[in-house]
Amino acid sequence: MSEENTTPEETAAAAPETAAAEAPAEMVVPVAIAAALEGKPTPKAEHTRGRQRRLVGRVVNDTKNPGRAKKTVVVEVVRRFRDPFYGKYVKRKKKYHAHDEREEFRTRDLVEIKSMRPMSKTKRWTVSRLIERPPEV
Repeated sequence: MSEENTTPEETAAAAPETAAAEAPAEMVVPVAIAAALEGKPTPKAEHTRGRQRRLVGRVVNDTKNPGRAKKTVVVEVVRRFRDPFYGKYVKRKKKYHAHDEREEFRTRDLVEIKSMRPMSKTKRWTVSRLIERPPEV
């Protein structure tokens, strides 16, 4: 179409299309980069490094015994997996030291532990909840 034969309505309708085609697309800048460019401190997000690991196991040693570390329980986690060569199911046990703030968990309790920041040389887990407490004998 030539510009001489167009009506004002047609030019108005065509104008946004040409303006959008000529204008550069706006860049999306992440919040951390925008804050750094403005000289502001970077906003901190909670749990940016993924989901916390959770394991289920039995308490094999608690803080009630004399000579044991206070606020620490030892949880044994049993893992079953299929042997890749023989195809049999194999059990593997591993013991974890977990933090027990109120010293409420006893030996033979089935508990859930979750990962956390290191509290000592061996303690990187905390007991999150009690799943089952066996009856007293």
